[in-house]
Amino acid sequence: MTGLPQGDSPVLLNTSYTITADLDVPSGGAEGMILTSGGRFAGYGFYLLKGKPVFL
Repeated sequence: MTGLPQGDSPVLLNTSYTITADLDVPSGGAEGMILTSGGRFAGYGFYLLKGKPVFL
């Protein structure tokens, strides 16, 4: 998949929100993107880094 139109993503600006993910992380750990939305000037990402969740 190369991308989705911005209108197909949840709008998180000026609102409260919660992101919940039910993940099965292998015993050896995992890394990678879970959720991302953005463009050239702004956006957000939720990913695993060394088995720990990170949100930017």
